Amino acid sequence: MLSITFPAQYAILLSNKDTVPQIYYGDLYNETAQYMQEKSIYYDAITTLMKARKQFVSGGQTMTKLSDNLIASVRYGKGVANANSEGTDSLSRTSGMAVIVGKQSTNGRANNFY
Repeated sequence: MLSITFPAQYAILLSNKDTVPQIYYGDLYNETAQYMQEKSIYYDAITTLMKARKQFVSGGQTMTKLSDNLIASVRYGKGVANANSEGTDSLSRTSGMAVIVGKQSTNGRANNFY
């Protein structure tokens, strides 16, 4: 079964206001193949998240624990400081990003992120 832990972790990392994210080579490419010749199983998911970060991630942020197995992160958009702000930029209404990450529990054990 394919683990989707890396993309879920990168979704939080790449949308977080207070980080300077690093993408690790081994998460994008097979480390035992020639340099940048063999994409990893996570390549498409991580590069899509990188593009979304560049296009949509700006403004203030709220992270909320929705349950023991579910968190949500909202970046409000360019010029929007918080949930009550209307924004100061023409892109305020068309930028921003929401990420929801949870753990799937099977037999009482959390084993996958989605």
